[in-house]
Amino acid sequence: MTQCVSAADGNLDQQHEHQPNRARQTTRLGRKRQRINPMKRTLIAMVVVAANLVAASADEGLQKAKVVSIKKFSQGRIVYWEGRTPIFDGNPVYDLTLDWQGKKYVVRYESLTGYFPRAWESGKDIQVKRERGRFILYRGDEAVPAREVSPNDCVPAYSPVASGSTTPQVPCE
Repeated sequence: MTQCVSAADGNLDQQHEHQPNRARQTTRLGRKRQRINPMKRTLIAMVVVAANLVAASADEGLQKAKVVSIKKFSQGRIVYWEGRTPIFDGNPVYDLTLDWQGKKYVVRYESLTGYFPRAWESGKDIQVKRERGRFILYRGDEAVPAREVSPNDCVPAYSPVASGSTTPQVPCE
């Protein structure tokens, strides 16, 4: 038999004294009350914090950047060398200089077909989102990744110079 704690008669619930983690039910104004398990409470708090973090990062979202200049590498990237002659992959590559939040960034857009969007012409504002080491460029609803370019991403066109880059390079001009 279960006895409930009552302020009027002072009876103790002996069954629940030995099981402190079990949810207790007391009758008060005809309603049942349950105590929330501490593990559930912690889980709920973690879910709320995670939801707030996701909402905060989503607020950063898309921002505007101005296309300052475009540099086209019509032969593409250097795949390998035959002596001192570079062999290119033939896929056009575009380096875009973006002015984003008062700072200039150079990003590389790669095109297998040579297509370059008119919306990204020099002097236009485009929607971007910065991620780790790259920008996501938006053309309408389409998101196109473009990685940031470092000085190691080009080599002299006449000499195979070993550099720190692990990606195929373009000739310096």
